[in-house]
Amino acid sequence: MTKPFESRSDHSRAPLRASPGAESAREEHGAGQFRGGGGTSRDIATPEGKISIARQTPDPHSLQAEEAPMNSTARPQSSSVVGSAFSTLEFVEVCAKAFGDRYRAAEVSVTGSGPEGTLQLSTLRGIFDQLVGSRIRKFNWKVFFDHQELAAGLSRLPLVSRQESTHLVRLDRDYERIFAGYNANNRNKVRRSRASGLTLRDAVDPETIASYYRVHTGLAEQKGTYEYIYPLSLFLDLARLPFCRIIVAEFEGRVVGGCVFFDDRESIVYWHGASDRAYSNSYPSRLVLDEAVRWGCERGAKFLNLGASAGIASLERFKSEWGARTELNWSFEWRNPFWERLTSAKRFFWRGKRRG
Repeated sequence: MTKPFESRSDHSRAPLRASPGAESAREEHGAGQFRGGGGTSRDIATPEGKISIARQTPDPHSLQAEEAPMNSTARPQSSSVVGSAFSTLEFVEVCAKAFGDRYRAAEVSVTGSGPEGTLQLSTLRGIFDQLVGSRIRKFNWKVFFDHQELAAGLSRLPLVSRQESTHLVRLDRDYERIFAGYNANNRNKVRRSRASGLTLRDAVDPETIASYYRVHTGLAEQKGTYEYIYPLSLFLDLARLPFCRIIVAEFEGRVVGGCVFFDDRESIVYWHGASDRAYSNSYPSRLVLDEAVRWGCERGAKFLNLGASAGIASLERFKSEWGARTELNWSFEWRNPFWERLTSAKRFFWRGKRRG
C-alpha cells in the first residue's frame, strides 16, 4: 500500500539504489532509493534523523483495525500472513539497525476502518494527527498505483502530492507466454546466458552473501559514481527475513552477479542487483531476472516490480525489453512549518555571517 523507510536526510539526495541491468554499462546504474511497498508505513524525519513507522494490516489494499487497535511495537504474527513485507516490524528494525543510531522504529495506532476493508477518512486523519503532533520535521507516504482508495483519502489531507513512475512486468500468463513477450534482443541474451555455463542458487549463507557484496562494491568502485554504499550487515540481515530472496549467478563456483528481491504478497519487488563486468557477455543479471519472472509465475504473483528509472533512458529501454509497463505511484509529503521556518532562519543567518 505504501512504501516505507528511506535512509536519507533529504528526499532530493537519496542513497543510490542499484537498478537491474544486463551489460556492465547498465548494471547497478544507481538511481532512486531503498524502497519497498505495501503496508501502512511512512517516512518520518526528526531533528535527530528519520523514523520509520510500521503497522501491519491483514489486507494490503486497505487499512483495517482488529478488535483492538494494533500497535506497531507488537511482534508481527507472520510476515507471510499479516500485511505487506514492508510494513512488518522485522523489516523496519533491519533498516533502522543498518543506518545507525539516528534511526529507530516508532509506533502509531491505526483505528476506525472496519473489518470489511472499507477505508475511513477518519482513520487517515487519526494517523495524520499522530504524526504531525510529534516532534517530526517531515514525513513522506508512498502509495502504490493500484491503491486508489488510499491515494484518494490522502489527497483530502493537507499533504503535497506528486506521482512517480514504476515499471511492472505483468505475470498474468504462464511463464512461456511471458517469455515470448520479452523483445527479441532480451530473449536471445537470456538464452545465451543459459548456455554460458552460469548456474543459479539462493544466497542464504554469510559467505555467499559476502561474495555477492564484493561484486557490488567492486562494481561501485569501478564506476566511481555511487554516493552511498549499503553496509554488508544490511544484506546479511535482509537475507534472514522470510520474504527476502537473494539469487546469485555463479560461474564455476564463483559468484558473478545477483539480485535482491522481496516477496510482497501480490508482487515480486526487485530492489538491488550487481554483476561482475568481467562476465558481462554472459548476462548474469538477465538470467537472474528471468528466474524471478519464473518464480513469480509459480508463486502466483501478479507482477514483477522493477522499480523506477529516474529518467535514465538506458534503464527505461532495458526494462521495456522485459515487456514492462509504466505505472504511476503516489507520494504524499508533509513538512513541519516550524522546522521549515527554523531552517530558513539558519540559512539567512549563515548567509549574513559569510557576507560579514
